[in-house]
Amino acid sequence: MATVAVAAGRSTALPTLVVVVAGIALSLQAYINGRLGQSIGSGEAAAAVNNGVGLVALLVVTLAAGAIPRALRSLGQVRGWHLLGGLGGAMFIAAGAIGAPEIGVALLSVALVCGQTTGSLAADGVGLSPAGHQGVTPPRLAGVALTIAAVVVSALGASASLHVGLLLFAVAAGAASAVQQAANGHLARNTG
Repeated sequence: MATVAVAAGRSTALPTLVVVVAGIALSLQAYINGRLGQSIGSGEAAAAVNNGVGLVALLVVTLAAGAIPRALRSLGQVRGWHLLGGLGGAMFIAAGAIGAPEIGVALLSVALVCGQTTGSLAADGVGLSPAGHQGVTPPRLAGVALTIAAVVVSALGASASLHVGLLLFAVAAGAASAVQQAANGHLARNTG
């Protein structure tokens, strides 16, 4: 039994570390995009620059991995809604670029995670996930309730001029990113 637990711990250690580092990077990305947006006078333009740099970087990686021929052979397996994932990503990046300077990175991050958690539960519940239908259970609902409570508590500590619209946009962007994750998972599986 102990051997199974050790093997399970090893198999999840690296992915867990990657997720933690990615979470830190997302906060840093929101800060940098927010500063860029302030510098150039447009959060939307900062988000476009971010997505442009990301596109170039991913094209280089895709070309280096030789993945384009594989993906092109699999285009018939791609459903239209899979392409909507890009809109979720754009919304997520725009929320960071526009929201970070106004509501701060901490509150922005909490709101994005709230939206991601809520949206992910809904995506799993209706079967959008590449893993198929995942039940909505009381512990999962409790997790969502905790993220909602985190937004409320964090907002209470915010400045007197809290931008509720931006906060709601960040939650919606987080929910859109949950659909993006489901769509990207399907695309990755279908295109190899």
